[in-house]
Amino acid sequence: MSLSGLILGIINIAIVVAVLLLVGAIILWFCGWMGLAIPANVQKLYIAIVALIALYMLVALIFGIPSLRIIGGPVGHSAIAASTCAAGGRQSGLTAARHRGWLAADQDKGACLPGG
Repeated sequence: MSLSGLILGIINIAIVVAVLLLVGAIILWFCGWMGLAIPANVQKLYIAIVALIALYMLVALIFGIPSLRIIGGPVGHSAIAASTCAAGGRQSGLTAARHRGWLAADQDKGACLPGG
């Protein structure tokens, strides 16, 4: 991994931690505004969860472990999906989802549907 990739990864981790702490602070402020008290142990638990997320992201960055992808999906499956129904049929929704990486191969029993 290059130095620039490592620096960008650390900046990304810092941004994620900052956003999560900001969300927690907003929730704490809102609950205080509503007159609801959040116990100190719940606040510490939230900070511990944020720290675990940061640790996971750091380990994933250092060792090259795939991190969780929340937005988007795997790319490069359009050629596979197009070649599956090259005979002129259209894909079932499950087949298209499997080729997009949303389903495992054994979750889809159908391939192509007649018609276009």
